[in-house]
Amino acid sequence: MQEPWTWGPQLKRIENLLFGVLALQADLIDSRKFIDACTLWTTRKSVPLVDVLVQNGWLSPADKSHVDSAKSNSHGVGSAAR
Repeated sequence: MQEPWTWGPQLKRIENLLFGVLALQADLIDSRKFIDACTLWTTRKSVPLVDVLVQNGWLSPADKSHVDSAKSNSHGVGSAAR
């Protein structure tokens, strides 16, 4: 019998993409950096997208805090994956 489908890993992927989209919408990164970060992230899925952005110098720790705050206010999507 097949196990029932759950949102488990998918929520983490959605949360990672939401972070990147919010950073893009806030003009903290440009579309090229978003694409590059997502491309790198596909090869290192155990590393959160935000860490890919920070490690490559595309997002500062202060910018990360700004996006985290916006994510927390985005209709509870980010908090559901915690």
